[in-house]
Amino acid sequence: MADTHILDEETRKKLEGLTPFNAGTTFEFTPDIYDRLKIPSEARPVFSLRPLTVSEKASITLFIKNGDAKGMHETARKACIGWANLYDSGTGAAIPYTDEAGSASKDIFHSLPLPIKDAISGKLGIVSGVMDIEKVSLVY
Repeated sequence: MADTHILDEETRKKLEGLTPFNAGTTFEFTPDIYDRLKIPSEARPVFSLRPLTVSEKASITLFIKNGDAKGMHETARKACIGWANLYDSGTGAAIPYTDEAGSASKDIFHSLPLPIKDAISGKLGIVSGVMDIEKVSLVY
């Protein structure tokens, strides 16, 4: 008998990293720091992400093991397929998403502050099942 039950959003989010994540799914992510700092919702960036591929999972696992943040961030860039509400804090202007072969622009993505790139990498690691959810939860 097939189970056709669909989880509510709150439960589904709690299960990220504890159950499989459909590889064909995309999801939106806003780093928690924007909420903790009480940034207005219209000024909080929303990153559109896809889960990591099998080869990206293998790569990011090695980057984690070797402490290679640059490699982790590059893998996260490749899985970033869009964003909204991303602003330049110097000019106040919106930063449009620029696609480079199905991924975010290298120049723009790598100009993001380190804590934001770390948060995106951590979220992708959790969703893709390659990072310990309890350890990452303490950081992000």
